Amino acid sequence: MTSFGGFPSQQLSGPLSLSTLIPIPFVIAASLFCYTAFNLIYRHVLGQHTKRPPYPPGPPSPSFFLGHYGKMPMKKPWFDYMEMEKTYGELIYFRSLWDHIVIINSAQATNEIMEKQARITSDRPFGTALDKFTHWDKNLSLSVYSDMWRYTRRIFHQNFRSEAAVKFHPVQIEKVHCFLRSLLELSQSSSSDKQSHDHSDELVSYISTLSQGIMIKSVYGIEIQSAINEEVPIAAKEFADLADQALLPGGATYRSIPFIHLLAWLVPDVLSEFARAQKRTREITNMLSEGPFEEAMKAWKSGNQSSLVGELMSQGEGQERSVEEVDRIKCMGSTAIAAAADTTASATATFFLALILYPEVQSKAQEELDRVLGPGRIPNFKDRQDLPYVEAIYREVMRWHPALPMGFPHKSTEDMIYKGCFIPKGAILHANVWAITHNPDHYTSPDKFIPERYLNKDGSFNKTYAKISTIDAYGYGRRVCVGRHVADATLWLAMASVLATMNVSRVGGDESEVLDIEKCYTDFSLCHPHMIPGCKVEPRLSKTEFEMALEQAKNEY
Repeated sequence: MTSFGGFPSQQLSGPLSLSTLIPIPFVIAASLFCYTAFNLIYRHVLGQHTKRPPYPPGPPSPSFFLGHYGKMPMKKPWFDYMEMEKTYGELIYFRSLWDHIVIINSAQATNEIMEKQARITSDRPFGTALDKFTHWDKNLSLSVYSDMWRYTRRIFHQNFRSEAAVKFHPVQIEKVHCFLRSLLELSQSSSSDKQSHDHSDELVSYISTLSQGIMIKSVYGIEIQSAINEEVPIAAKEFADLADQALLPGGATYRSIPFIHLLAWLVPDVLSEFARAQKRTREITNMLSEGPFEEAMKAWKSGNQSSLVGELMSQGEGQERSVEEVDRIKCMGSTAIAAAADTTASATATFFLALILYPEVQSKAQEELDRVLGPGRIPNFKDRQDLPYVEAIYREVMRWHPALPMGFPHKSTEDMIYKGCFIPKGAILHANVWAITHNPDHYTSPDKFIPERYLNKDGSFNKTYAKISTIDAYGYGRRVCVGRHVADATLWLAMASVLATMNVSRVGGDESEVLDIEKCYTDFSLCHPHMIPGCKVEPRLSKTEFEMALEQAKNEY
């Protein structure tokens, strides 16, 4: 047990005691081992003799005690699970320590398990003692901590549902127009040899600023100028990076190890890397919770309530908010900022990648925009229903490369049976969004970017896809993305506005060379482009026409 910090022998004097004979780290480690062994034997040996159906099929367990712990794929695992589906079927079962993990590879199984059985499959594998230790006030009880997250989700539902999301339209329009101005300045600052100029690095930065700028201003009323140079967006991005692997199947098994939060506190030298990560996560959480909240409170007290935090603080005017209520609002705010750090930015960057690889798509969209709106006019939300091809582009972006290919994990709260397979209470469920959106039986040539798949033969939009619930990238069941209506509006407006005002093209190298786009994307749960290689942006309008178009779009809203 020296790996948990055994001590060298000592000369003992005075009466002997258990604490002097057996070092505390040894006691902790031994207790942990016994607890773990008992659970594993009880759940996976004695449990086999109960009369129940078998678990879903899956790869043989490499270890009795560890199961598949440390052996599950962690880099772009959606591809591995699609390959495993050929052997094991639409459900694939793993055991990581005592966590039951089920990968769902088909739309039918996802609908049956996460939609029709949403009542018992909509929990999250979070809210553990470790999460409380990591993310929030350690003095809070676990029940209060869990209640805080339930309240946070309720705030999201109330303020980000379809009817309420329209209040964010002014901020979305403002920030999208700022994004267009940034692209115009980018094109004007190009070198004289425009044919070789690559806007990739600047473009990634501008996209991040657009994504985070909308959410930070909407929630806190705070303006940001650059997502890569300011404290709050940098912290939000780091928070997303810290959570990146933990959201993958098997990536968060350590959360359920008994007493691990105590181990991190008692023996930090032994668990130094883990402890540093938890400490940093706490620091970032506090940074996202406290600083922006204080800024929003200053604005609120001065009479400016044009933020979600200000609006929530204004409810029940004349009544002082309790400490618990304030903590809940802080929790909501930090969660919203962290969630926006990568998801909408990923989809926007994917849109630019699609345009440089499929120039004919851009041409068709611009023809539609010029025909319906007239050249030089920037689209508004009211134009959306009249632009079916632009709508199809947005839907294809969300299908072609979803920002969360493995979705967010769910957790079952009751035992259930699916097609003769037993899914136990507490199982962690992952819908393989990538497998669902790249199933060749449902999508012809799924690896190709084909917006026409969403259109009827006459060019009208296929009403089968009219509802936002048909976009798999936003998740399933009661745990569907609560901010999807805001993200949906932001993404559509950004894509339509870029198509109306800019020409996006590929430059540098051999333009006929087939680009392996997976090399442009990160490897883990938040799979977003870290580069848009050889991307050049040029305006379709003169600077005067551009400013006139922006003013007209602003007035029309």
